[in-house]
Amino acid sequence: MLKKQKRNEIVRPYLISTILLCLPLLAQDSNEPKAIDLQQFDRAHMVDAAPFFTQFHQGEVAGSMKLSTEFKDDKLIVSDTTIVPKFDIEETATAVLNAKSLDHESLTMTGHFSTFTVDVSLNYGPSRLKGYSIFPRSREDFGELEIDHELPKGAIARVVLFALVPALPFEKGSLFSVTMSKNDGSFVPIRIEVGELEQVEVRAGSFQARAVKLLGDSVEQAFYVTDETPRRTVKIDVINSPWRYELDNEVSKN
Repeated sequence: MLKKQKRNEIVRPYLISTILLCLPLLAQDSNEPKAIDLQQFDRAHMVDAAPFFTQFHQGEVAGSMKLSTEFKDDKLIVSDTTIVPKFDIEETATAVLNAKSLDHESLTMTGHFSTFTVDVSLNYGPSRLKGYSIFPRSREDFGELEIDHELPKGAIARVVLFALVPALPFEKGSLFSVTMSKNDGSFVPIRIEVGELEQVEVRAGSFQARAVKLLGDSVEQAFYVTDETPRRTVKIDVINSPWRYELDNEVSKN
């Protein structure tokens, strides 16, 4: 009995050491994305800026998008203005966040998609999302929705996620997951995949950038983001569609 006990006392440390050595290998084999908390966004890549993008449809200029971030007092204001004369589209989305915590406070949208009105007003409370959304969800579904939903922890508004892609704590091969709050008040899990650096040619010039893919929504996109500090998005491809956006010039508010 004593011999068996001594043998167990000798073997146990070796078993523990083996398990500890194997844990990193097991983690490397995991293909599960890492859930991102708002506090993990890198502030070094969050600056006042208003990049202007030219929008292309089937290789031809169709419109423009201005995606701005502005720190004002204790708020972070994120705004996206998209104008597509070719398809009679004009809309502006504005989100207001707490600049320190990045907790969302409100989202508003105005404009039109052809004959469809866009009018969205959402308030982000501690645990619920409330307001209304008039937004074309499809050709047959474009009426007003009253919104009063439970708010998932760490949910990120669509316009905010797009603007803050450069601030994700990423490197080649990174996998992340976030919950995206859509303009109609619904939520969708988004998988974020980060690729290798590649040469990207856009209207503003030639850049070394890596594709950061946002997957899981009905419209999936690849954001091409530079590596310098602060990072910036220079191109956006709408995956499996004829749409893309290219950086045309950078208007800094500094």
